[in-house]
Amino acid sequence: MALMGTSTFAFSVVRDPVDQFESLYNYMGLRSTYKTDLKGFVRMLRNNQSVIDHKPRGGMGRFGRNQIAFDWGVSPKLFNKDPEIIRERIEQLDDQFELVLIAERMEESLVLLADRLCWPLEYVTHLDLNVRKPERTVQLEEDERQILGNWLNFDTSIYEYFSRRFDDHVARFNTVAGQPDRMEEQVRLLRQSNLQLQERCVIQRVGNEKLRGKFLETHNDTFGYLIQP
Repeated sequence: MALMGTSTFAFSVVRDPVDQFESLYNYMGLRSTYKTDLKGFVRMLRNNQSVIDHKPRGGMGRFGRNQIAFDWGVSPKLFNKDPEIIRERIEQLDDQFELVLIAERMEESLVLLADRLCWPLEYVTHLDLNVRKPERTVQLEEDERQILGNWLNFDTSIYEYFSRRFDDHVARFNTVAGQPDRMEEQVRLLRQSNLQLQERCVIQRVGNEKLRGKFLETHNDTFGYLIQP
């Protein structure tokens, strides 16, 4: 941010920390770092968290605990600080962003983004890319998610904080021009635009292993698209 001017529109996106870590564990091969699958990793957290905390981050130090916070420049030294210190750091992060999108509410997020940037919905019409195949996703039990979420404490706090801020943004969006269902209508229009794009451009959604050339994704666990010539 130090390189940007004060008028720069800065935004980011957050995802449920447990789901993000599950994806990260698979996608970045953290099994080789922690020498166990994700279920085994959670068992290690349950039995002796200090063993995990003293292991280095994977991917030459780039991937691991509290990935959202780490990517936003938060030092791992803050990960075990008191909740009040964590909240103060999150409020500092909030000052850096005009808008933080929520991955689980992406359609609403893109509507807000388009509105803030004075874009037509056409500019955020899209196809979902890099979607994992269901069979490649590890299904965690509720107690396992709780253990992992507690360990991902900083990211969990970030996600909860910006989810509340997002609700505020949506409420404000709906009060403009006295249209309480404004967001609902804009999401409907975006979905309609996305469907038209898919009908116009896509032959079929297929596994990445069936794609070639510029349409090939980076990981065979994901879906891609056969596109109309």
